[in-house]
Amino acid sequence: TDGLLRVRVAILGAGNRGVGAYGAYLLRRPDIAQLVAIADPRSDRLQSARIPHNVSPEHLYPSWEDLLRRETDLDAIIIATPDALHLGPALAAMRSGVSILLEKPICPTEPEVRRLLAAARRRGADITVAHVLRYTPFFARIKELLDRGVIGQLQTVRHTEHVVYWHFAPSSV
Repeated sequence: TDGLLRVRVAILGAGNRGVGAYGAYLLRRPDIAQLVAIADPRSDRLQSARIPHNVSPEHLYPSWEDLLRRETDLDAIIIATPDALHLGPALAAMRSGVSILLEKPICPTEPEVRRLLAAARRRGADITVAHVLRYTPFFARIKELLDRGVIGQLQTVRHTEHVVYWHFAPSSV
């Protein structure tokens, strides 16, 4: 239509991180990427996410399995499912040959992380793990001050994120 070439992206997990964070970014950057499919078991999330992204109903799926089986023209997927559900979609996406943005943590157990690593190496998969806080202004400023020697030399890091009670239920805190 407008002649722009965009990365065709699917989001697996239409919650706060998937649609709220990454989806919002895609809305701000329509010049580089377009959300074309969404998977989430909650139909209310699918419906509310599809409208601002103009995703047609036939590209909404109740499971990541359905999405990856039917969407064959993707460039990338964002895996923002609950932590325990990272391995399956990541392995399936690798088999499909799409690039992966994997929300942290990679997987909840070391054996799963090792399995994913081995599969990625075997396939030469393109996986980026999202450690997005390092790009926030707060941490960027700390790095800048460290690099300039203003606050001394880094010896150790202890980071505590104090979150509200409702953040504990769905997260890996």
